[in-house]
Amino acid sequence: NNWKGVSANKKRKIALHSKNSETQHWLQEIPLTNSFNSLEEEIDIDITKDVTPHIIKPPPIYVDAQTIEPLIELLNHTAGSDNYTLKQIKLDQVKIQTSSPEIFRNVTIALKTKNAAYHTYQLKTEKSYKVVIRGLHPKTNYTTIKDELTKLGHE
Repeated sequence: NNWKGVSANKKRKIALHSKNSETQHWLQEIPLTNSFNSLEEEIDIDITKDVTPHIIKPPPIYVDAQTIEPLIELLNHTAGSDNYTLKQIKLDQVKIQTSSPEIFRNVTIALKTKNAAYHTYQLKTEKSYKVVIRGLHPKTNYTTIKDELTKLGHE
């Protein structure tokens, strides 16, 4: 029996060059430099120092005014001349935009005391919200839940 079993080698053999000398490249080396080396070192800036809280812009107040002079006097007296802007919308309607929510409250109170015809929207901070608690048993006592929510500061 002169037959010999030959195992099939599925991987290709890579022929290594037996030269111990340095590999010769047909291209020259490209000189590389870091373009960011000329920049200064990073300076740590404390960002938390100068952070001011974002003041939510109050909604506009729309006033029906046939004469504008008494309205301007009222606004200058309650808000100051630099804390609001006026814009004429229609022939007898004016839009007042205040700079802060406190000035907005003062102006609306002053307009209400003068019985002026105006309309506006509610401040976002004063809007109430409703909550639905799902998964409760129908016979659950809601007064205990209400008491716990009032303890947490919700009305």
